[in-house]
Amino acid sequence: DQAIAQYDTKKLTDLTARLKTINAKDPKIQEYIQQIGTFMTLERLANQATKQLSQGLIQTADHQDLIRTIQTAEQLDLHYPEILFIKEQAVIQLTEQAYQSADENDYDMAQEQLQLAETIDSSHPEITATREAINQQKQDRFIYLDQQFHLAINRLNINRATELVEQLKALQVQDSQLISYQNLLEKVSTFGHLEPFDSTSDRLAIGQSGPEMVVMPKTEFIMGNNLGPSHQRPEHRVVFAHAFAIAKTEITVAEFRLFIESSGYTTSAEQSNLTNVYDVNSGRFKQKHGINWRHDYIGKKADDDLPVIHISHTDARAYAQWLAAQSGQDYRLPSESEFEFALGMGNDYIYPWGNKEPEQVMGNFSGAKDKLKRSRVRWREGFSDYQDGYWGPAPTGSFIPNLYGLQDMSGNVMEWVDDCWHDSYTRAPNNGIAWVNPGCENRVIRGGHWASAQSDYQIHHRLKAQNNFHDPRLGFRVAKTIRVN
Repeated sequence: DQAIAQYDTKKLTDLTARLKTINAKDPKIQEYIQQIGTFMTLERLANQATKQLSQGLIQTADHQDLIRTIQTAEQLDLHYPEILFIKEQAVIQLTEQAYQSADENDYDMAQEQLQLAETIDSSHPEITATREAINQQKQDRFIYLDQQFHLAINRLNINRATELVEQLKALQVQDSQLISYQNLLEKVSTFGHLEPFDSTSDRLAIGQSGPEMVVMPKTEFIMGNNLGPSHQRPEHRVVFAHAFAIAKTEITVAEFRLFIESSGYTTSAEQSNLTNVYDVNSGRFKQKHGINWRHDYIGKKADDDLPVIHISHTDARAYAQWLAAQSGQDYRLPSESEFEFALGMGNDYIYPWGNKEPEQVMGNFSGAKDKLKRSRVRWREGFSDYQDGYWGPAPTGSFIPNLYGLQDMSGNVMEWVDDCWHDSYTRAPNNGIAWVNPGCENRVIRGGHWASAQSDYQIHHRLKAQNNFHDPRLGFRVAKTIRVN
C-alpha cells in the first residue's frame, strides 16, 4: 500500500512477486497486478504527454494530442505526479505563448491559448493573471503596432505585417494613414526589398555571383498582334501573377563555363558532335564537327564576354536549374509573355524602339552598311541605313539598354523561352506563366539575331525549334520569379 501511495511501480512489482511466493491465492495479489498495469499505463501516457508538449501538439484534429492524453490519464488517476507536473508545464508554456501573442497584437491567438490552458487546468492562478495582464496591454497600441509593422516589413515577414495592418484598421486610424500601410505592404509583398528596375545578382554556392538581373514592374500588357500571321494571334491581355526579374544580357560564355565546370554537364552539340557555323567564304551556314558552346559563330574559340551559342533548349533549361540549385532562388527560362513584355516594354510599336528603322545604334542588327571584314559582303535584308560595327554576335552589353535596363533583347542572338510552340495564342495563359505541355518537342524562340531580316526584330516575331536544336544565332537569358517569404 505504501508503494501504491508513492507510485513506485518497481517496488510494487517486487512486493507483489514476493507475496505470490508466500500465498499465491491471496485475493489482493490480483488488485496489485491490476494497479501495476495502471501505473505502467500512466507512465506510458506521461512519456507520450511529455513528447506531445515538446512538439507543441497541444490540441490536434485527430485528438492525438496533449489534452486528450491528460484526460485519459486523469480517468485512471487524478493525482499521478508526472501528469500533474506536465499539466503545470503546459499551462506555463501556454500562458507564456499567450503573452507573446498579445505582444504581437494577436489577441485571438492569445485567447485560444488561454482556453487551451483552461482545458488543461481551469483553476490554475497563472491563467487569471495572464488574462488580466493582456486586457491591460490592449491600451494605447498604435505606437507599438506602427513599430512592429515596419519591423515586419524590414524582415519581409508578410504574414505578420498583414496581421498588423488588420490590427491598425481595428484601431480606426485615418484612412490616408491606413492606405499608406496597405500600399507599402503590397509593394513589399510583391518585390521584397527590391524596387522595379533594380539591378541585382545572387551569390552562388560555388562562391561566384550569378547573372545580373533586372527587376521588372508587375503590370499587364496586350500580347500578340491581330494584324500579324496566325501564330501571333489573337491579341490577349496578360496580367502577371508574379513579380519577376530577367537577366540584363544574354548568358555569356564565361557564365556558362561555371555551370559546365561545376556540374559536368554535356550539351546537345557535344553529344551530337555536329552543329552549324557561319562560313565567311560563302556567306552561308554549314555543318561542322567538334563545335559547341566553347566556340563562336565561325567555329573559333569564343571570348568569355560573348553570348554563349550552340545551345539547345535542353541545355538552357539545365543551366537555369543549376542556377536555381546554386542560389536557392527560383531561376528558370523566361516565359514567352515575360520576354515579349520586356522586349516591347508594353508599347504598341512594331519594333521595341518605335515603328521605323532605328535612327541610332541601338543593338546588333543586320544593316546594309555593315560588311564582313576584308570583303564587300553586306546584309541584304537588314535595315537600309544602319551600321553597328559587328558581323556576328557582339560581346554582351555592347549597346545601350532599353528603358527597362535590359540589353540585346531584340538583336545579337535569338533567345530560347520556356514555352512550347503553339500555332496561335488561343487558350494561352493570361497570367504570365510559360505555356508548357508535357512532352512537347518544339519550343519558342524570340528576338532577332545578328543576321536577321528586318521583320525578325519586330516585337511579336516568334519562331519554333526542337528542344535539342542548336545554332550559332541562338542563345538565351534567364528569368527569376521573385518570391517573398
